[in-house]
Amino acid sequence: RAQVEAGCLVIGMGDALCSQIDPETYCSYVLPLHQEIIAFVHSLGAFIKLHICGNITQLLPHLSLTGVDILDLDWMVDFDTARKQCGDEIILCGNLDPVSCIKEQTPEKISECSRKLINDQKGTRFILSGGCEIPRDTTLENIMAMKTPLRGRRAANSNPRAARPRARCRRAGGWGSRTITGKVTVGRGRRGPRPDLPHDHRSAIVDLRMLGNSNR
Repeated sequence: RAQVEAGCLVIGMGDALCSQIDPETYCSYVLPLHQEIIAFVHSLGAFIKLHICGNITQLLPHLSLTGVDILDLDWMVDFDTARKQCGDEIILCGNLDPVSCIKEQTPEKISECSRKLINDQKGTRFILSGGCEIPRDTTLENIMAMKTPLRGRRAANSNPRAARPRARCRRAGGWGSRTITGKVTVGRGRRGPRPDLPHDHRSAIVDLRMLGNSNR
């Protein structure tokens, strides 16, 4: 609640252990709790992004029932399978391998992998990012290489404000608007506020997460 009142538009939610349980256990014990938390965040007027570390392929059909706005996929999950299982309404986020790709490859190879994923997901609700935490020792050059495929898209964009869309967000003093920088959440969520984003931002921008001491 405090984050939303301070102006936060998207709340991050993580539940790493879920990748270790079977669908029946998830549906019986965890899904109702996820639904309760997500419904609460929506009632405050915010979006929610859910990340579960590891391979969650077995849970994908059930995660679409949580009501989550953005599902953040680990690198172990096949993106096309996730799209088929989750449907078109959920925004999928991910999922370049943070070690073997983002940390260890050349900037040229990282750009190539980013471009392929962007092209594969063209026209869908999608955010390009690392598939889980990017290791601390990753070079800035490698991280910025994820943005390279987007440069031509921005230049070709006919909307001069598209690179810095403004979105309605709830603040302590009421509804206002602010410029989203750093990352752009694309598409219109099914619940909560509806960011006034240009229609040409339905595909990727980059989610550059540098979350410390991950050894994965």
